[in-house]
This record gives sequence, structure tokens and C-alpha cells, in this order.
Amino acid sequence: MNRQIKALGIIVIVCYVAVFLKLNQVQVLEAQAYSDRPDNTRQLQRDFNQPRGDIITADGAVAATSDEVRAALQYQRVYPDKELFSSITGYYSFALGSDGVERTYNEELAGRTASLRLAHLSTFFSDTSSQGDVVLTVRKDVQETARAALGDRAGSVVALDPRTGGILAMWSNPTFDPNLLSNNDAEAATKAKEFYEEAFYRVCFMGAENSVGFHNPPEGLRILGDSVAFGSRAEAYLRQALTKAGVDVPLKVDLEIMKYVDQRGTKKLKFNPQLEFKDPYGLQDKFF
Repeated sequence: MNRQIKALGIIVIVCYVAVFLKLNQVQVLEAQAYSDRPDNTRQLQRDFNQPRGDIITADGAVAATSDEVRAALQYQRVYPDKELFSSITGYYSFALGSDGVERTYNEELAGRTASLRLAHLSTFFSDTSSQGDVVLTVRKDVQETARAALGDRAGSVVALDPRTGGILAMWSNPTFDPNLLSNNDAEAATKAKEFYEEAFYRVCFMGAENSVGFHNPPEGLRILGDSVAFGSRAEAYLRQALTKAGVDVPLKVDLEIMKYVDQRGTKKLKFNPQLEFKDPYGLQDKFF
């Protein structure tokens, strides 16, 4: 009996040691790897719910800052001069990640460096942000001069300070507005995705049923009608999301589908307009 208890005790101790070692492996040795995983958004969510440092030019202009918004993510990155510094600051987006100075100096802007933590000892053991600002050698006035000099021509202009080698201006054309990429209002885009999936699943279902022989035409028409309605609703939310992001969406989006409906398969099937499916129950209109 004592031998059995001793054996059981040894097994329990071995299991405890194994769990202890595994916990240390996950929480200490592999902590950074788990933190850097693309599907781990917890650190990213914390970052977007805390203030972030500003990016400031040498002459005091704010190239990037954070605005507090009433949304699931409390803060959103804003670029007051739009495309003027986009090739330098890059962008900072919950959905698309980051680029440029936003990415290179992310630890400083988020306040996660040891020096910034030590400078804010009161926040060392809390979630309060101790973000830091990044000051560029670029000057806004020189950057505006470089943009005006290049005009509408494609190319780049770089101006250096010969005394220090610091970059005074760096302008490229074509360019982009980073505000369009940093918009974190994903509600409309999420709804558009959900409605699109509803439409897509119905089309896939009808394709599968048709391959084995669908024997209920009225039900098939109803399902396809639902698909048309969900697809139209998805388009409406997508337009709303793009409009919020500042994208000028044309009234009619031509997907050029007619390019692909002819010459299908090995038999080179042609499109027959008489067989084009129309919503038979008018469900599309009821969604609006």
C-alpha cells in the first residue's frame, strides 16, 4: 500500500513539474512569439484603446496624432495634412497594420520602451499609457516646397541638410491619404461581409443541390431570391463603409462580368439573356 502511495506521489510530482515547465515555456520563453502572432489581437486592441504619441516635424507641425472616438476602439490615428507626410509617417490601422515611422518607432509611440516606462514610474505596473512623441528632421515648409516643385509629375524629391545628413523633405507622387487606411469604423464593413456571406452560402447551396438534382423549383427560386436580396444589402453597406472612408464610389460599379460569361468551359458556352435569373418575389426591394 505504501509503495502504491509513493508511486502515486512521484507521478503527481512529475506531472506538477511538467506543468510548471510548460507554463514557464509559454509565459516566458515563448511569450514574445505568441504576442507577435498575426491572429493575436489583444495587444493591438490595448494599443487602440490607449493614447499614442504624436509624430511632429522639426518646425512643430503635427504630422500624426490620435483622436478619441466613440467606438469599440477608443482611439483612431489622424493625419492632419493628409498625403503631405504619408511617405514618411506611413499609416497605423487596426485592420491593415502599420508602415513607415508608425511601424519603425511603434514601441516609442506606444510607450513600451524601458526608458519611457522608467520616466513614468507611476504607470509602470498599470495599463496607463506612457506614450512618447517622435520628432522628425523633416520640415513642413520644405516638404510643401518639394511638393509644389514636383507638381503633378510622377517621381520623388528628397532634400538633405548637408551639415547633419538629416532629411528635410521627402515627397513622392503618386501618393495616398493615410486617413483612409487608419479609419477603424468597421461596423458597416462587417455588416457588408455578413450579408455577402449569406448570399454566397445560398448560391453554393443551390449549386450543390443542382448537381444532385433539385426537385423543388419554387423553393429554389425563393433561395436564389434571398441571395439577390442579401447581395444587394451587402453592396449598400459596402458603399456606406467606403463613403465613411472618404472614397468616392460611382453610382454604378461595373464588374465587367460580361467578359467572363461567354466561352465558358470546354464547350465554349455562350450567355443567354433569356435565362438570366431575376428576383421573382421582389425581395430585393423589401430590404431597403
